Amino acid sequence: MIYDFLNDIFTWAFVAEMIIKLLGLGFTEYIKDSFNKFDAVIVILSLVEFVLVNTGFGGNLGAFSALRGFRLLRVFKLARGWKQLRILLKAMAMSIIALSTFSVLMLIIIFIFMLLGMELFAFKIRYNEDDEPSVTGSSPRENFDTPWQAFITIFIVIVGDDWNTIMYSHYRVLMETSTTQGYVAVGFFICLFIMGNLVLLNLFLAILLQNFGDGSEGKDEDKEQDDD
Repeated sequence: MIYDFLNDIFTWAFVAEMIIKLLGLGFTEYIKDSFNKFDAVIVILSLVEFVLVNTGFGGNLGAFSALRGFRLLRVFKLARGWKQLRILLKAMAMSIIALSTFSVLMLIIIFIFMLLGMELFAFKIRYNEDDEPSVTGSSPRENFDTPWQAFITIFIVIVGDDWNTIMYSHYRVLMETSTTQGYVAVGFFICLFIMGNLVLLNLFLAILLQNFGDGSEGKDEDKEQDDD
């Protein structure tokens, strides 16, 4: 009850703020400010949520109550007067743009290793109830039997989450068939870990550090200009 009461107060407070700004600035001046347009979107979403809940639709469409969560985005208005936060947000935006090319590269590498892993290991890794290699057993959780499972397995290896256990589970089964296949499994997972974890993830960190470093330099330049 108290939560709903406070929610209604905040809703109408946001509406009153927008109306006062519109009356004071006028519509043309109001929409020139990107933060005002951002506020207007938040207020409209809040009104939609308020109307749906108070007309009975909220009981059946409870997901619409999540619209009030968009109000939390108003905290980004602090970037207008908080120079450090503005620099940080700018660096984050630059990092996202720079990471678009990196993401394509990572997806290509994941796709290549997915296809290679499915070709080498699909439906070959089986264990019985005693955790012993068996032709009629079931596949472990990390496997290459389907494209989705192969993607998850590749991702786990790249982030380094106990990847050596996955490698050993494949090695144990394939060594029963052929020593060569066992060593191929070891080479596959080591190459994947080196390429994905040691190269790609470090490249990811390098991109982040470069953009945040550029943001710090911009901060120093702004400080020098203020001193002048």
